[in-house]
Amino acid sequence: MLPILLAGRIHAQSYDEINIVPAEDFFDVPTPPVNDYIEIGGFQLKVDRTRWGLSLTKGNHGFLGRLEGTDVDINVSEVPAPQATAIGSTTDSRANSATRVEHIFTSHAVPGLKVIHRGQRSLFGENICGIDYIFVSPENKSIRFAAHAKVSHPDWSDANRLVLNTLSLAARHH
Repeated sequence: MLPILLAGRIHAQSYDEINIVPAEDFFDVPTPPVNDYIEIGGFQLKVDRTRWGLSLTKGNHGFLGRLEGTDVDINVSEVPAPQATAIGSTTDSRANSATRVEHIFTSHAVPGLKVIHRGQRSLFGENICGIDYIFVSPENKSIRFAAHAKVSHPDWSDANRLVLNTLSLAARHH
């Protein structure tokens, strides 16, 4: 309650009644992360379950699973070597789309490719349609983490953080 002085007496009103946003909202406490380590396609990811939903499959025609975020979903699949090579080309099969390919390393030193699929430029700058992250597993399989938008102007940083900051090689079990 914010006290307001009215004719010599204090009258308490709520923030909603006077349309003032408080400097700090003590009730807006961020949810602490609930991290799960998952193995998928020969890799391990640290997934914050408060930000990402998860559904894994066992080799359903190369589809390995899906990570469901607020703005972006990531489909994980095994892609044949010729298709993985084609993904790294300079154009995409999507209409009026171009790609930009970057060689990347995760924070755990796993090398890969980041393929950014761009659509028509807009007033707001680059219009990203999707991002593919491609890595070669220890079993020499190409694994693609294909991020695609669920909303019109997604925040791609969650997908970047998940893949680039947490992806590592899965522990080998003897």
